Amino acid sequence: MSVDAISLLGDDMSVSSVGIKKVTGGSVTDTLLVPGVCFKKCFSYAGFEQQPKRFENAKILLLPLGRQESACLGDFPACYQ
Repeated sequence: MSVDAISLLGDDMSVSSVGIKKVTGGSVTDTLLVPGVCFKKCFSYAGFEQQPKRFENAKILLLPLGRQESACLGDFPACYQ
């Protein structure tokens, strides 16, 4: 499975781009390769104690959106604020 993950990188990415999450328990057949991007969320902001740390039966919507350019053109400082 590690070889599969590295083969997904392509020629322009390094091996350090692959992250491996170790979880105790289960078996090798429970292992799953998830191609894509994962973001680490830091719980160190004000009020984090009240935020839920776990979501059950979450509904996730994925939309196939292309890259959109900003509507603001030019060298105006207001565009970057």
